[in-house]
Amino acid sequence: MVHRSEETPHMREKQGIDPEFTYRMPQGNMEQHHCSTVVVSCIDFRFREANDAFIEKGLGEKNFDTLNYPGGGKSFASDGPERELLADKIEQVCVDLHDVKRIVIMNHWDCGGYGGSGHFHSPDEEEETYRSDLEKAREYLKTRFPNLEIVAVYNKPDGEDLKYRVLEEAAEEEAA
Repeated sequence: MVHRSEETPHMREKQGIDPEFTYRMPQGNMEQHHCSTVVVSCIDFRFREANDAFIEKGLGEKNFDTLNYPGGGKSFASDGPERELLADKIEQVCVDLHDVKRIVIMNHWDCGGYGGSGHFHSPDEEEETYRSDLEKAREYLKTRFPNLEIVAVYNKPDGEDLKYRVLEEAAEEEAA
């Protein structure tokens, strides 16, 4: 058995770790310390690429903060210590340091934070649960951050595609 202290760079390379990886930062990126949006989503690796594509193409955001936590938007749907902890981090880093103006909360299909799709009796029940929790999360965040735009989004499979659905504001739905 090899202990961590006995590992060599060669061993790390065999495991697919490049101990001297270099990435060229876009020009001016280190000087820029502001972005307009923070995205709160689940940690599930299956959706990282699709979520980034939606944020960049669907919302038009290239530079954004990310806060990944199991269950994504579910974390803000009910009272508890994690809700306050996450909201405090958004305030301290994203709002105070990065000057964000918008919070995007996301839920995804088949979320393990809910027990996965198998936990629900039907796809309609799963969708309604995500929508309901996102509405509760949005209301909490609007109260906590009244000067920020709050956008609630979930994704749902459609054949081989993944469709993103942005929830409309309750007042907008009533006016329509």
